[in-house]
Amino acid sequence: KTIVPELQSNPDIKIKEMDEASAKVSNAVAYYMKSALDNTGSENITLNPVTLLTSDKNDVLGTLAHEGYPGHLYAYVYSKELGLSNIATIMTSTAHGEGWAKYVETKLYDYAKEQSTDNKFKLIMNYLKANALSGHLLETRIDVGIFYEGWTASDIATYMSDLGYDSSSAQEIYNLIIEMPTTYAAYGYGRLEFSKLHDEAQKVLGKYYDEVEFN
Repeated sequence: KTIVPELQSNPDIKIKEMDEASAKVSNAVAYYMKSALDNTGSENITLNPVTLLTSDKNDVLGTLAHEGYPGHLYAYVYSKELGLSNIATIMTSTAHGEGWAKYVETKLYDYAKEQSTDNKFKLIMNYLKANALSGHLLETRIDVGIFYEGWTASDIATYMSDLGYDSSSAQEIYNLIIEMPTTYAAYGYGRLEFSKLHDEAQKVLGKYYDEVEFN
């Protein structure tokens, strides 16, 4: 309630798992599928049980925030409540949709930190936020490097080393980016634009800035 406007509807949210065959070939940790426009009763989020087994369990909080509330699921349900045109409700640019979900994902880390008095927990939330902020920005820059500047895996390793990253994952990142050109760039660029809007609004409005109203 301190991040986004409260929904008027209260859909039943079901969380299910991908079938094993799909899970093994998908690099998605989870995804949200938009419901029918006239459906206000139920929503679905699908998790990848294979990826979840090998990923950091701390990522589950961010993943559910991104795909669910206050990310994709929330944004779509809220759009329906606003009574926008059907086309405006269903369609969005990837940078806008993923940018919003990444932006509020980091907001949830801030919220969780504010609710706790445990210093270790606060440090973990700070780490997860920094990781979420830097990860897709790095992939965005590498995407431009590969497809516009002709970077190889060794170029990526050099770039990562110069920034203080562990460059041993350069080949893995290269393989990931060339498999899905421009996909990850939308996440990093979109999140950056939302954060810039947020910072500008705070600066201009000062004491009159309201988080919920802005979002």
